[in-house]
Amino acid sequence: MFFNAELFDGKSSAGQSCTVICNENMQFSVNCQGEITNLANISWQQTSTRLVLTSISLGSYANIVITDPSDCQEILKFLSKLKKPEASHSKAIYVYFGIIGFFTGLWLFLDSLIFLIPTSIEPWLEQQALLVHFYKNKSLADDSNNQTLSKIKNAFIAIDSELKGIKIDIIDCDEINAVTLPNKRVLVYSKLIKQAQSIDEFMGILAHEVTHVKYRHCIAAHVKLSFLDMIDKIISGGALSQSGVIMYFLQFSRDNEMQADEGAIKYLDQLQLSTDGIKDFFVKSELKEKSAKSKFWDYLDFLSTHPSSVDRSKLFDKHKKTYVKSDFTKDDLKKLKNLVATQAKSAIKDL
Repeated sequence: MFFNAELFDGKSSAGQSCTVICNENMQFSVNCQGEITNLANISWQQTSTRLVLTSISLGSYANIVITDPSDCQEILKFLSKLKKPEASHSKAIYVYFGIIGFFTGLWLFLDSLIFLIPTSIEPWLEQQALLVHFYKNKSLADDSNNQTLSKIKNAFIAIDSELKGIKIDIIDCDEINAVTLPNKRVLVYSKLIKQAQSIDEFMGILAHEVTHVKYRHCIAAHVKLSFLDMIDKIISGGALSQSGVIMYFLQFSRDNEMQADEGAIKYLDQLQLSTDGIKDFFVKSELKEKSAKSKFWDYLDFLSTHPSSVDRSKLFDKHKKTYVKSDFTKDDLKKLKNLVATQAKSAIKDL
């Protein structure tokens, strides 16, 4: 059988059209521009919109993406037949639970062992995050083509040399948020810029995210997700991933968030900006989250991965200072707001 797909070589963000082939012997291969490659040791990741295949035959960073829902289901049927039945004797049970126990323990202590994870895997993790979670989001600007973003990046690097190599992008997304990805990348959502009330608020959020970058929190989160996903497949065949429970644990821990808050305070002090903006942002965010609660665990505060708005307010108030002047002003935020508004008008014209 033949299935249309895209091949990403791991070097370029653009994919190449290809054909995935499965013969009567359940052997997979891919035809890309007339070159056929047999796929060995196939692994896969399924989301609500796509199926991503990897194979040692394609190299470390390459993958194949199938988006057609019927093709995804058909290929998954074939892939499921490749699994070999597990041994039923007692040794297999010990190995089974031993593997689960090892990775569960590693997951619990991963934040303390983050320094053991080599930085060489970060470009690949960054690409996977973009491919799976942000493939629909258009990039509006980044620090290489926007003076304001370049100014912000250089300011952070000037006060902390460990931030050298950070990248700041604005993406088109109708959520009030900013996130960090592996490989020191910060994605700022366009709606966050639209809704930001002051330069102190905007820079406070960035300072929070940049602290996540400094301590590699997102690396630990992505590795944890991989461990949990593997354990989920062993235990329940992927049922937890499909229910969305696994993604809950991808969020940063409360300790991570507290560390990011404390780091943001230090950065804001060095940039001579007030903590009032970031305090107001987190208070508004928590109020919005409370109004949108829908699952019973949403009401269990001890399960929250974020400090409470009360604790955060006390922390930011404790370190509140008044500054005469900062290198960043409301004009910088205005420029970014104009950029987002201009891009939105351009998109409407294209329609």
